[in-house]
Amino acid sequence: MSPLGAQWIEYGGQLGFRVVAPAQVRLKSGASIEADALLPDFGGRRGILIAAHFEPIGALADQLPLEGYGFSMLSEPRSSETIWDHETREEVVRMLRDWTWCGPAADEPAWMRDEQAEARRAAAPQKRRKE
Repeated sequence: MSPLGAQWIEYGGQLGFRVVAPAQVRLKSGASIEADALLPDFGGRRGILIAAHFEPIGALADQLPLEGYGFSMLSEPRSSETIWDHETREEVVRMLRDWTWCGPAADEPAWMRDEQAEARRAAAPQKRRKE
């Protein structure tokens, strides 16, 4: 398993979402792609593939959305040790929210909905209190 795949396994464990690492998918064309990780519930009906290098995905990138996959190129971690702190959590949650939840609605983590509820509250007209 690559360091990037191991990092996403850790993130999935911390936040409670599914991660397959490494991930291999076969496309309808018969072509096969190996990525560092697959998050089945984010980024597309069949998930989002995460890779540190463009080569495994490159020539097939245009086919992925047609088959229900998203993909993202991310840097390998600088260290084999995943640092899990408040800043890392917020960065990962922000990225996952950007990719959007595509899994079953009943399984959507609360932290995915929290920002949406916060955005609705912020957009709602403010009621003035009578003094």
